[in-house]
Amino acid sequence: MVALINIDKATEELKKYFNFDKIVDLKLPSKPYYTENEILEISKIIPEDNFYIYGSDKKHFITLAILIKIKPKYYLHIDQHPDDYSLMKGINTGSFARFIKKLANVKEMFYVGFLKPETNSFDKYILIRKDRSNWGNVINFLKELPNELYVSIDLDILKRDFVCNRYNNYAFLLDLNELLIILREIKGKIAFIDITGFEYLRSCDFKKNIYTLKEVMRICTAENDEASRG
Repeated sequence: MVALINIDKATEELKKYFNFDKIVDLKLPSKPYYTENEILEISKIIPEDNFYIYGSDKKHFITLAILIKIKPKYYLHIDQHPDDYSLMKGINTGSFARFIKKLANVKEMFYVGFLKPETNSFDKYILIRKDRSNWGNVINFLKELPNELYVSIDLDILKRDFVCNRYNNYAFLLDLNELLIILREIKGKIAFIDITGFEYLRSCDFKKNIYTLKEVMRICTAENDEASRG
């Protein structure tokens, strides 16, 4: 089952390419941060599901609302950034991971990415070296993760060749195949997943987003191959 949280032009565009089991239109005001009560209200709109897609990672804090809704035990953050920055006021895409730590149901948090966490929000993390010299350690880290994971993927971890995003114009970021290797390693452990971090940009071919989403969906669950119109 795949739920689309329709928040922007990018997610609206996805309707042309995928058959989603559920679509929720979520119109959020443009503001620098949200309160915990506002996130709680957003969570009431979120449907119960096990696979969520929403667009720009400027709204990555929607993951917090989903976690409030479905109450998983373990959280894995796959992202260029840890999103636990302490200087940001309130809840936004750069700070929401700190608030996940406050949820009673979440027992452990894990992070795989490029930038070091600023706080102690994550129980365990591993940073991917730019030259991939610790790739074997990354795979071993994934092997040791528990079952029943909630996995949140920000596609800004990929190079611009594979996804349209304002913040991924760096040569050291992942190739799509590297992300798929990560997902294959944890596929049997995934209970819930969300994907964000793709945008509708005039300077970028949106078909990159479609291809990458199809590949990620194909790896994560067999039934999601059928959700695509090809």
